Amino acid sequence: MGKLNSVLLSLGLFATACSPSPIKNSSSDVKIVDESLSQIDLLKNGKFAVSEHEYSSPALNDPDVLYGSSINRVKIDLRGRIFLPAGNGPFPLIVLLHGNHATCGFTTGSGNPRLDTSIDFSSSGRCPSGYVEVPSYRGYDDSARQLASWGYAVASINANRGITGLNGNDSFDSGLIYARGNLVLRHIEELSKWSRTGSSSVLTSDGLDLSGKLDISKVGLMGHSRGGEGVRYAYNTYNSGTTSAKWKARIPGLKILGIFEIGPVDMGTNNGKNKVEARGVAWNVVIPGCDRDVSDFSGVNPFERMELNADDGYPKSVFTLWGANHNFFNTEWQVSDAPHECIGEQKPLWNVNAPNMPSDYSDVEANARAGLTGSATQIKFEKALMLAFFHSHLGAGKTLGWDHIFDPQYRMPSQLTSLASASREYLVPADSKSVFDPSQISAADSVLQDLTVKTLKTHVNDQIKLMTEGLEEYSASYNATLYPGSFIRAAAVIEGEGSTAGKTAYIPFDSTQSSSGYWTLDMALATRKGCYTVTSIFNVECPLANIDDSFEVALVLADGSVTRSVDIQDYVKLDNWYDNYFQVVGTQPSSSGTKILFQYVPILYQTARFELSDFAVSSQQIKGVQFTFKSGADISLILESMRLTKAN
Repeated sequence: MGKLNSVLLSLGLFATACSPSPIKNSSSDVKIVDESLSQIDLLKNGKFAVSEHEYSSPALNDPDVLYGSSINRVKIDLRGRIFLPAGNGPFPLIVLLHGNHATCGFTTGSGNPRLDTSIDFSSSGRCPSGYVEVPSYRGYDDSARQLASWGYAVASINANRGITGLNGNDSFDSGLIYARGNLVLRHIEELSKWSRTGSSSVLTSDGLDLSGKLDISKVGLMGHSRGGEGVRYAYNTYNSGTTSAKWKARIPGLKILGIFEIGPVDMGTNNGKNKVEARGVAWNVVIPGCDRDVSDFSGVNPFERMELNADDGYPKSVFTLWGANHNFFNTEWQVSDAPHECIGEQKPLWNVNAPNMPSDYSDVEANARAGLTGSATQIKFEKALMLAFFHSHLGAGKTLGWDHIFDPQYRMPSQLTSLASASREYLVPADSKSVFDPSQISAADSVLQDLTVKTLKTHVNDQIKLMTEGLEEYSASYNATLYPGSFIRAAAVIEGEGSTAGKTAYIPFDSTQSSSGYWTLDMALATRKGCYTVTSIFNVECPLANIDDSFEVALVLADGSVTRSVDIQDYVKLDNWYDNYFQVVGTQPSSSGTKILFQYVPILYQTARFELSDFAVSSQQIKGVQFTFKSGADISLILESMRLTKAN
């Protein structure tokens, strides 16, 4: 195919209207973001000495783990490594579950990555000659040791046999997500039995005495990749699944108090028809901003579902680490899933300048690099965030305020902000009330000054139409199509040309709301500007747009008056991390020529938490918000939600 001429498409359809003038903020003592956590050290070890022990069972057919016809395929085993604080206990238990990966690999020389290319161990329990079993469960050792030093028993599960690298035989559990959840419960069952009775009829371990060591009324779960959804299934299976009664009888007294996921999937069961959330428990997900494995960021989907149907008082949060890839949160996954670059403005958190491997190896793993086996920065974030989360919900960290690490109302520790950029989306369901439905937004409801507002879904479809027009200018046989697997969260998009004279946009609440009894107005915001250059390989490329990220926010009261305004940059830093809405995922022949499949690149939001007192509001009636843009830069603001939240 010859090289396409570049086609630059720009957007410029704006409507004219007017809105009230904001009252300037003359106060110099407005409380913006709490600084109390900015100097804490989340990377230091606690006071406990730590011992480590392998435990295992023979390979067995276990109908409690593999569902239905899957049981006839392969055996599973119960193997793992447990990290114990010194002392009598009992200690709260944290269970770690790795994700999907090859189970056999071969070494390539000192300091170089192991190349994991075979799944033979998954079904047979053996690796080919010259290969070793991939110890994915050892990839979280640094975090496990630190947690144990703070007084937690930590069990890291080896899910290789019968699960990792395989898919289910039937449509109910094709991704073996349900099986992973069952495997977690089987490990907890046997470990808790050992702690309660002094022995296990299934598990063995040299030198390990678990008698009285585990407090299963305080349990936390961490899962990475498919392991993330797996631990979420374990929680739901135990508490409300069809086999809940069985598991509660076998693991009496189990209380799961926190779920922490890293780059998880959201596959579900029954051909994706059954999805689970984390209701009734604290939950956080870490999204790697440069994830090329779970590139649709489907780990945020449970947050979206919980936000729409909020019904508990436990915090839910999304922590996006920009520049992080999927694999390097596990030190045993030693080849980057991302091709040593990130989409948009992100800077990769690993050494992208590491030299290529010899061709004999690079032909096997194109992303393998000599001397590169991981990311120290990603592991530091993993350790710090897991300690803050589990110590808050299983231990004494709540009294220390460590749970606020995930709350944008509080400044993150400088030891983390000095390493990388992050975005935080945050929700406490029972303490907040949604006041804005972005799926119903229209220009008729808003007051706009030379700006447009539309739903994100409409906006994305408009971009696809523009892309098709650009392709057709080159050849009538090409057209752009949105990849059918794209999931677009409801949001409103405000766009227009910038002006130093200032432009305003009034966005109404669903109905007028009293501010009485509420502490903050929380908005999930993002910026993204799309313009498109079509290249010879149908990549979507765009010079990084200069987006207004220093706008002002004010409240509009029921009588039409406007409160004093505040500057968004005093609350959050909104970066245009992605320079387009799409990435090419393939081509498809059609009756009229060739369809170019463009996958929507999901928007990852940041919550700005405005204290109502910042607007000098206490018990007034509020009917909406006003944004004022004055920098002269292009305007492209995406508003996903607005909630009034009570003090907690």
